[in-house]
Amino acid sequence: MDDSTKPDPTKPAATKPDPTGGARPAADAKANDLALGVVFLAVGVTLLSTLDTPWASLPLVAVGLYYLTKGLRGMRVRTAERDEAHGRAPAQAPDA
Repeated sequence: MDDSTKPDPTKPAATKPDPTGGARPAADAKANDLALGVVFLAVGVTLLSTLDTPWASLPLVAVGLYYLTKGLRGMRVRTAERDEAHGRAPAQAPDA
């Protein structure tokens, strides 16, 4: 019988490729949303103050607000998930 079909114990075993394809976790995506919101708002406010037609930068401000709120909402969800994972009680509004 030929020994060429037996695996060589000195070579490392072949590993399977990453099934996620190197995708970032959802937490990084939310952080990217927050960063995008800050950048779009900064560019929009800068153009708003410098252009002769300030209404032209309003779409940038709107997109910046969208991503900023999306990123902040994701931070709130992640904080709640982290608190649950550590056994802390979720934050509640005080009774009036």
